[in-house]
Amino acid sequence: MSLTYPVTVSCLVDWNEDDDFTDANEDISSRVVAWEVTGSGRNKASDLVSSSRMSIVFSNTDGFFSPYNVSGPLYNLLPYGKEIVFSLVRNGTTYPVFRGHISEFFIDGPTARFDCVDPAQELRKPKIRLPLQVNKRVDEIINAILDEAGWPVGRRNLDVATYTVPWFWPSWDAAAWDAVLLAAKQEIGGAVYFDKSGDVRFESTKYRMGRTSLFTVSGRDVGIYYRSEDVAGSAEFRWGRIAVAPIKTVIYTQGGAAPVVPGHGSATITGSFGGYGAYNVDTPIVDTDIHANSAQDGSGIDKTAQISVTSFTAYGSGFKLVVANADSAPVYLVGSPGLQIQGYAVRNGTDDRTIEVAGAGSSTNILRDTFDFTNDTAAVTGFAQFQLAVSTALLPRVEATLLGNDDTGMLNMLTLGFSELVTVNDAGLYRSGLTGDFVVEGWVMGGKDKDSIYTRLALKPKLQALGGIFRISPNKGGVVYSPILAGGSPVGGADRIGW
Repeated sequence: MSLTYPVTVSCLVDWNEDDDFTDANEDISSRVVAWEVTGSGRNKASDLVSSSRMSIVFSNTDGFFSPYNVSGPLYNLLPYGKEIVFSLVRNGTTYPVFRGHISEFFIDGPTARFDCVDPAQELRKPKIRLPLQVNKRVDEIINAILDEAGWPVGRRNLDVATYTVPWFWPSWDAAAWDAVLLAAKQEIGGAVYFDKSGDVRFESTKYRMGRTSLFTVSGRDVGIYYRSEDVAGSAEFRWGRIAVAPIKTVIYTQGGAAPVVPGHGSATITGSFGGYGAYNVDTPIVDTDIHANSAQDGSGIDKTAQISVTSFTAYGSGFKLVVANADSAPVYLVGSPGLQIQGYAVRNGTDDRTIEVAGAGSSTNILRDTFDFTNDTAAVTGFAQFQLAVSTALLPRVEATLLGNDDTGMLNMLTLGFSELVTVNDAGLYRSGLTGDFVVEGWVMGGKDKDSIYTRLALKPKLQALGGIFRISPNKGGVVYSPILAGGSPVGGADRIGW
């Protein structure tokens, strides 16, 4: 039987930024000499997933990539920031490996090298002003953020979230990707990252529990190591405890230099509610919430009668106001008050929001995490207990190396990604004796011209890598399906199914 495992490289760069990758010189696959991709990863279940990156080396013997080569196709064109798509083609099927942007560009004699980052850096460029999100699932909030940022709908792969957030507001003019990370954090034990296709991937806390093992690794492919930081003796988790003001108050007062509205013109004024959220925000009323004066210091003639509110938009954490001036001379928004905004404030509680859980081990390491917009105390407590219970004993991490030297091995590598499940079976003579299921928490994949493709996996025990909780309390006649009880009794002794 002939082997079908050899693959060909596909490397496309959108030089002219028209998003189609079909123009002249945009397919540079034949120039690839070597490449390596470092996939998303994290150290523990509560960590944010790190960005992926790629380094790729090309042949440049003809000066193709030289921006100062007047006869070259990239003359006067610096590759920095261009979008790149890298894939492997096996048996007529294309498997995505990396999609992102070129962050650094090097020329070294007969070769050129691109260092690339996933789209997280690009998605930090747009600043968003998000309406207050009320009683929305985490995936709904992420969708709203991506809509505001203009991220394509076709490049989103979002699970339906388990957790509904009562109130959510990113900081004023927040970077879009930072807001996505903040929202995803509220899905306790979930994850968000860019997958191999460059799509935004959101995993609910249920996702990993539904995975089945893709394949088994053993023998020389397995390396085992231990990290002392994986063992913890206690946990300190903070939660949001959102507080909503019972009455409407002034949530913004103009400070600093008084805004100027030009004669027979208008001015756009924006402002933050100082880190708070707000709802039912009133459009400011002239002569009540806004005053104007002919002098910047307020010592001139009152011009309040000359101004009007053209438009007003309240966001979750700030506002945009347009004020028109009917006077021929400029006026200044100054007075008592110059400008104020009223509404119901929504803020994080000022009381102690730390959940402290003591473990059975003797380690002095402390597990810490924060969920700023989560009001579900039982869920956060259960998550803290679960993470602590599986961290009281030193469990192994595994490094597994896969080589694409046969058809099965190649297919395993091409379909593998973050959060997938792999079985380790390292029993037998002169082996570690380790067996069990492990979750992919990071990976490195690479290849060199005419050499086999390789993949190195960073694996964590399934129990440690799971972000969720599953407990049916014995006092209801059920069975305890998680080790939460190892660190003490469940909160209140009540049933709790928290994913």
